[in-house]
Amino acid sequence: MKKSIFNRIFIYMAILILIISGFIVFMVEFFLDDFYYMTQENSLRETAEEIQELYDENNADIEDILKTYSLSLGMTVEIVTDRGTVLYSGSVSGGSGNMRHMMNMMMGQGRFYRMNANDSSVEQDWLIFNQELSDGNYLVIRTGYESFQRAIEALKSFMMYLILPVLILSIAVIYPLSKGISKPLVELNKVAQRMKKLDFKAKYSVRSQDETGQLGQTLNELMVKLEDTIRQLTEELEKEKNLDKMRREFVARVSHEIQTPLTVIEGYIEAIEDKVYANEKDRDNALRVISLEADKISKMTQDLLDLSQLESGSYKLVKRKFNYSDLVRQVHEKYSNQKRDSNVEFRLVADEGCEYHIDGDEFRLEQVLNNLLNNAFNHVRQGGRVILSVEHNGGIITTGVFNEGEKINENELDYIWESFFKGDKRKGKKGVGLGLSIAKNIISLHDGKYKAENRNDGVCFSFDLHESK
Repeated sequence: MKKSIFNRIFIYMAILILIISGFIVFMVEFFLDDFYYMTQENSLRETAEEIQELYDENNADIEDILKTYSLSLGMTVEIVTDRGTVLYSGSVSGGSGNMRHMMNMMMGQGRFYRMNANDSSVEQDWLIFNQELSDGNYLVIRTGYESFQRAIEALKSFMMYLILPVLILSIAVIYPLSKGISKPLVELNKVAQRMKKLDFKAKYSVRSQDETGQLGQTLNELMVKLEDTIRQLTEELEKEKNLDKMRREFVARVSHEIQTPLTVIEGYIEAIEDKVYANEKDRDNALRVISLEADKISKMTQDLLDLSQLESGSYKLVKRKFNYSDLVRQVHEKYSNQKRDSNVEFRLVADEGCEYHIDGDEFRLEQVLNNLLNNAFNHVRQGGRVILSVEHNGGIITTGVFNEGEKINENELDYIWESFFKGDKRKGKKGVGLGLSIAKNIISLHDGKYKAENRNDGVCFSFDLHESK
């Protein structure tokens, strides 16, 4: 037989029913007689007390009283003298001739006697109770054993006949009960088995508020948490793989970016050494190019140093309270002058007359604005717009940098702020993908939030800072 919870519950309940049935049979067989006799003795004693009270109050109608009790109880009730003479009898046939013999057997009062039919003076077995009355006479109540035995045997037979239907009925009841008790546990086991195989689609249908229902609810919540945790771990693993790939690409990209200006510098230096340039103007132009290329390498190196410090957590901000609105206006003016000759529209959107103050590192926050604006100008379409905006809402200052142009792939939005990232669709653009990562780390050090989102006609990078109190 399969070892299932249903079988175990069914067998245990069946054994319990058998034990109870056996106990009932045992009690009926060995203790029913004594219990029945004790019940009858109690009934005789109570009847005697009632008759004695009535006799003491008024014995004029005592014979009618005795007849009433005799008929209603099916017993013989008599009042006799100490010599056995019947004074009053509840029996229609009158007193019994063997009363003297009975009285000779009984000594004292309030006692039970059993008179057996093997005595030649009696015709059947009797249970006799005598009680001395206040006038010295005796109240004698007797009932035949034969009626006892018939009642006991009938009751025993009934109980024996009842056992089999009870067993059948019990089996019919415990089967669905076992099913009902085991079914939730079986369902829980099935759900747990699917969980073991990392299948979290199965759910336990909670139908009760007891411990089983609570366990099922807990299992459902556990599956949701496990599914979310595994999904997050998978995403983190995938993200780590992508970042690893991006790091390798970054090394190759940085090497290429550094190699290009170095090659240019090396070529111009060789040309100057070989005195290729005949006049001073050409030499000055060559030196200017060498200086520009050297600045590129210097800026790239500085960005790498900044990123290393920010990501290591060792960098300490130099915080002070300053006018953030002034900083934004200065940056806007600087880029307006730099991009004056370009065909890109650049404007500032901010509430006029409002001055917002921040506790932070002014130099680093200017670096954030520069990096975001450089990124925007690098990716704005020809003739497009770059918009720098500042909003204030409930103590939060939100700065946005929007550029019209090509959108970012949705699957790249989670990585755009990461170190070394440079999207595939942005190949050919300027930079090596360090600016946004530097900006992210500076904003995080100011306990701010940042995000990138696609708009209908472009991309917007934004960050939130807390206004100084």
